[in-house]
Amino acid sequence: MIKPQLSEGLVDLRHRPPYPRKPKKYPLKRSRVTIAAGFRCQDALILCADSELNIGDALKTSKNLKLSGYKDVSTAAIMSGAGDWEYLRMAMELVKENLRTKDSYSFKHALKTSLIEIYENQIAALPPDNDIGFQLLSVAREEDGSLHLFKSSQTAVSEGDDYEFIGTGEPLGNYLAETLCDPLASIRQATIVAAYILRCIKKFVPRCGGRSDIFVLQSDGVMALARSSDIADWDQCFSAFDETTKSTFLSLTESPSVREIEETKERMAGLLGKCSKVLRFDELEGNF
Repeated sequence: MIKPQLSEGLVDLRHRPPYPRKPKKYPLKRSRVTIAAGFRCQDALILCADSELNIGDALKTSKNLKLSGYKDVSTAAIMSGAGDWEYLRMAMELVKENLRTKDSYSFKHALKTSLIEIYENQIAALPPDNDIGFQLLSVAREEDGSLHLFKSSQTAVSEGDDYEFIGTGEPLGNYLAETLCDPLASIRQATIVAAYILRCIKKFVPRCGGRSDIFVLQSDGVMALARSSDIADWDQCFSAFDETTKSTFLSLTESPSVREIEETKERMAGLLGKCSKVLRFDELEGNF
């Protein structure tokens, strides 16, 4: 076989082994936060979150709180959020740093300044195909004594409604809150409603779960935590409540007999008797 001779200036078209393939890019397995919720009630704001982190396809229950608090003589605030946990945690620390150094004249200003710094100076510098992002949900008492529920979307910060949810459990949370939430409810009532809604989200929304952490920010600046033991007791009453309301609702579909009406009354009386003791608490745990 005669090998082809190459003349000067011609392209070498002889078969050669393929060049080494470019190394395959594997996505980073980042931790993501799944659900956070905020509620308004009389003289207080409530912020709560689950304790589960999503790391790639795996789930992990965080031993640490997914909420962060700040307090000085003029400002008190609690923050949580959803999305990339590392960036979320950095944002909460940056907000507190801006408040400590007095670079911000209000919590909202500190929040917005921190978001702009992270999104425009750090996330914008990443490759364009990155999926990093997060939202912050915060409750704050400003220097004038006003209470605020703030929700962020990238660098935008807005005042929330009577209730707000962020994360994968948001649709179910909004559905339940529309029926159960009341901005005129007492702190005790709103705390229990928050615990019930968070329980439902953890039960029915994939990748939400773990412990329920519920914090209260009162109008006097006091920040307190609902006891884990209380929340565990409430869960038992919530199960009884679901079962009783289910049977009561089904009885409305037909004309009940006198006996069925009496049985419904007895079920409701039993539920009230059982839960009225458990769903009472005299005080929350100490300052956060």
